[in-house]
Amino acid sequence: MRSTSRVIMTCVPGRSIPQSRELLRPNQGISRGLRRGMGDPADPPAHVTTPRGRLSTRRRPESDVEEFGQKMAEKRASALYVYATILGAAALIVYGVTAGAWSRWQPTFRPGAVVFWLVACAASNLLPASVTSDVEATMSGPVNLAIAYLFPAPVAAAIVGFGSLTDWEIQRDISVSRAAFNRAQLALATGAASTMFQVARLGPWRVASAIVVYNLLNLFFVMEAQHLLHGVPLSEVFHRVVTPVPSFIGSYLVLGCLGIIFALVYKQLGGFAVAPFLVPLLFARYALRHSKQLEQAQRERRALADKLIDERERERARIASDMHDLVLQRLAAVQIQSDNITSALRAGKVEQAGDLASTVKEQVAGAIADIRTAIADLRRSALDGADLG
Repeated sequence: MRSTSRVIMTCVPGRSIPQSRELLRPNQGISRGLRRGMGDPADPPAHVTTPRGRLSTRRRPESDVEEFGQKMAEKRASALYVYATILGAAALIVYGVTAGAWSRWQPTFRPGAVVFWLVACAASNLLPASVTSDVEATMSGPVNLAIAYLFPAPVAAAIVGFGSLTDWEIQRDISVSRAAFNRAQLALATGAASTMFQVARLGPWRVASAIVVYNLLNLFFVMEAQHLLHGVPLSEVFHRVVTPVPSFIGSYLVLGCLGIIFALVYKQLGGFAVAPFLVPLLFARYALRHSKQLEQAQRERRALADKLIDERERERARIASDMHDLVLQRLAAVQIQSDNITSALRAGKVEQAGDLASTVKEQVAGAIADIRTAIADLRRSALDGADLG
């Protein structure tokens, strides 16, 4: 998997949950590591269908009964949580339609504006860029807050709910229930932020309140889903998301203000005026991706260089061992046989001395062959077969 978690940010560094099967990414919902289905174990028990329901055919040890019951309880709790979130978003949208919120939208309802922000919402989710090994940059947070600023709560929730298209859904890499949960929790957070924008008595604090409410709700939905789906303590998830606190707060405040700027520019000048803001960010995305690719290539080259150095050291150690075990032993044998030849000649045993000389000749030839092999190994380049391109 793209191994990776996503934080809504542009060129501002932020903190996210590391990419893992066990963790979620804030501002996007359930991560691609949780796509098997809500709480389903990696190896589900075999079962048959009976008139009374599904019956498992796999025997479980008594020691596993309690653990299995706990997993089933977590599965039911996570399913209830996911569907409750989806129903909550649906209820908000339905209430807005029945209460006439669409007709009360000022300025007068314009379908073109809805289409524009639907496209902007989808594009912001489909164009992530890796910033570090555990952070991806997207523009969905600022875009969602701009939508919350421009539209009443039900309308904003509907736009974000229907417009939050991700690459997971296109690649069918996530279950329907989880895709619906991701959309629903973003819709609810956006609707709540829109409500805060419309609370007149908050005065100048409306913007800050809306940004805080949006991010806190989004964080709550993701943390609770993580806790219910995998039993990860909320404190652990919170620590991984929020730490370091200054970076977390600063990133989201800056991105929230960027969303308000988008909304104000759009409100004054229309959709074409937003393009000058988005185009540089698009180029920044490609620059970030290119920078990430260069960093990855440099890491691979350093790893390859370290590997080649290790291989060269091991090869040298092997050659030294061969020289000691083979060549030196042959030379020692030659020395001994030379002494034997000397003794045989002194004793007048010429024939025996000739046999020993033949043996010495063979030992010397073998030693020369071993030395040549070692020299050839030393001359061989450690980069043979390596690709540093």
